Amino acid sequence: MRFSIRMPFLLALTLIMTVLCTPATADDRAAHLKEKLPFMREVICIDGTFVHNVGNLQMNVTNWGFLGSLPKSYYPMAYSPSAQWPPGSGVEYLYAAGLWVGAVLNGIPAVSTGYPETEFYPPKDPRDIIYRSFEGDTGGNRYPGPPDDDRDGLVDEEWLNGRDDDEDGLIDEDFEAVGKQMFSCWYSDDQKLSSMIWPEHTPMHIHVRQETYQWAEEGLNDFVGVHYRITNTGSYFLTNVMCGIYADVDAGPRQYGNYHLDDLVGLYEGWVCAPKGNAETPVKVRVAYVYDDDGDNGKTPGYFGIAILGHTTDKITYMYAPYDVRINTFRVFRGLHPYVSGGDPTDDYERYDVLSKGTKDEDMLVAMDYRMLLSVGPFGILPPDSSIEFDIAYVCGEGLDGMLKNAATAQLVYMGIWIDRDNDKRTGIIGRETPVPGKKKKWDPDPCDDSLNAIFVPKGTICWSNLDCREELERWHYSYRECLRGDETFEDFQTGV
Repeated sequence: MRFSIRMPFLLALTLIMTVLCTPATADDRAAHLKEKLPFMREVICIDGTFVHNVGNLQMNVTNWGFLGSLPKSYYPMAYSPSAQWPPGSGVEYLYAAGLWVGAVLNGIPAVSTGYPETEFYPPKDPRDIIYRSFEGDTGGNRYPGPPDDDRDGLVDEEWLNGRDDDEDGLIDEDFEAVGKQMFSCWYSDDQKLSSMIWPEHTPMHIHVRQETYQWAEEGLNDFVGVHYRITNTGSYFLTNVMCGIYADVDAGPRQYGNYHLDDLVGLYEGWVCAPKGNAETPVKVRVAYVYDDDGDNGKTPGYFGIAILGHTTDKITYMYAPYDVRINTFRVFRGLHPYVSGGDPTDDYERYDVLSKGTKDEDMLVAMDYRMLLSVGPFGILPPDSSIEFDIAYVCGEGLDGMLKNAATAQLVYMGIWIDRDNDKRTGIIGRETPVPGKKKKWDPDPCDDSLNAIFVPKGTICWSNLDCREELERWHYSYRECLRGDETFEDFQTGV
């Protein structure tokens, strides 16, 4: 393409105005995205061809930091399901939901966002696309089956990215395939495109590996799981790292022009009885949700939620990550107000402030157009070449109870099953599945049993410990009070975590 002498100036002016005039309304966002479209077309997935469609919740997946199809925008993917439930209904529950990663870099807060500021992109390498897979795919074996696909003595040493990660001359020959439909990609916050579109963006050199999963089986087909592996590829330590999901939630039929203007949102944190075999088991659910205030005359009966399934924890020192999985912040944004009055953050200081705030808004009682943010953390230190893992699920169901039941099922799927991988009967018994290295002067391997043990763990040795016993006891007692029980004993609630 040839540029006139005036073109660099006009391009710079366009980019500056893009930053200064952050869009607030749906029409403004659409126009804003149209301006960026020419710079993106050749390097990212914008055509809507990667849609989870084997289950009831159909969602568009991108390789630039967010899920959703931006309905009624200028992108080709705008016609694909964004978060449509049930399939074929034309009823959507999401405009877009993007990953946020914030940290303190050299004493200054920095945040990289997948939406509404799109600061994550893949490089221009043709290999860095979105890859498809499924359970049973060639090279994708995992436990409980034989996981060593190439029989080299290593297990899942690759990940699905079109590259020879273990430098053995083979590509994607031994990865882990999850679900009936799996999409895999990666992106980072330090591509040139990000700085070109957002000149004020401060890259932290964050590399994000994203995998999304869906199941087709009855009872498992109302959610989409998302796994993020966030790696510091820079040369500086990142401190007080926060991870979050910012979602522009819109519930209603596509054919309604203003279906996004009468929504309500809320947060649920508590126990839910989920079916497991012929009984029920209690599952802790953490989910922010949206629903249409009047149900659109029965056309929009669903509740759509974003459930926090898990993240990196530090149960031993509490220095590097939270002790257990929990929501740090739940914040709701509305209208065109400034940030201090309930509007969206507009710079990294405000974005990091809301990520790390540690407060939770009340459920909304007035129907309108809402955006919301969930965050987890802080993760105390993220050194170079180290990673954080963060797992969520997008889930839908009929009414609040239906959505919560499906969120609990997603949590059970995330927890998975536990396997004796070392075939050593002396390890991982009586609920003590976590290896704690010495040296420990006074260490209790099971703080919830009947006896107080303060033992010495010599340096260089391992003490198997039960560090999630409090949650096990909570589940056990809640099951007796609320859930339909089989013949379980307390040992059945020792999770293996």
